[in-house]
Amino acid sequence: MKGLMMHRNRKIQTVTRTGRAMVAAALTVTAVAAIVAGCASSNFKLASQQRTSLQSVTDDRVANAPLETSPKILPETHVAAGRMFEAQRDVPQAILQYRKAIAVNHRNVVAYQRLGYLLGLVGQHAEAIDVLGRAVTLDPSRDTAWELLIGITATNRRFPELQALAETRLKAMDTPRNRLILAKAFDNLDQSDRCMAEAEAARRRFPNDFGCALAVAAAILKSEVGMLLLNPVEALILRAEQLLGPAPSREAMADLLLIRGLFYGLSDQPDLARASLNRLLVLDKDNAEAKEALAALDD
Repeated sequence: MKGLMMHRNRKIQTVTRTGRAMVAAALTVTAVAAIVAGCASSNFKLASQQRTSLQSVTDDRVANAPLETSPKILPETHVAAGRMFEAQRDVPQAILQYRKAIAVNHRNVVAYQRLGYLLGLVGQHAEAIDVLGRAVTLDPSRDTAWELLIGITATNRRFPELQALAETRLKAMDTPRNRLILAKAFDNLDQSDRCMAEAEAARRRFPNDFGCALAVAAAILKSEVGMLLLNPVEALILRAEQLLGPAPSREAMADLLLIRGLFYGLSDQPDLARASLNRLLVLDKDNAEAKEALAALDD
């Protein structure tokens, strides 16, 4: 019996280590997916996946294009030309036109926003962050520019900056999404207490939000005392299921299945854990987190 208990404890520890890494990624639940996948009217994640096909487009063309402007040409003309080149998938020429618009008028927010988006698209993230920061400084009401800025900052794992951006955004607009972005920043800065506090504050502020309920469950599972708080986690997962609605998005369902699978694994219910994680793989056959958790369960 003692040997069996030692084996069970080793398995739980393995799943816990694996689960903590995965729960960190899933902590913001729908928030992170929304940041990356929906941060612009054009889908940033999809566009990033298409980067190679767009780069008939080389970074050298982007960097070395001549910047000659004429004060007789209005910045709005350059912006219109930029949009035309975007429609033609000529990213370097679009970037050039937005740069010209800014050269003529240093306060052209639309040009900053489009330029930041395209720079992110071709992988020039540091400049994209600077440009988008300028856009939201000039016009803090530019929601799309904020989403792009937060998305690229998070993608580049610049978490101190993400924390500052999230705090600024939260002061202006208290939403579940903004609170969970801040929780994600704290999580990745290894400030687990602040992460938990922010996730719990989000749940209290928005008790009927699916993402907030699931984020608290994820934060508890990741914590050092997660194994001692499985009953509250189960209650939060059940609450999240109630809030999911009759037609949940694929992303929300995947988040729920992942957290549920981790919960079952940590609560020594391996068959239920496998069932949830295998359902997740039906939704997303390449889901690395599900594969990793299943491997830990079989270890």
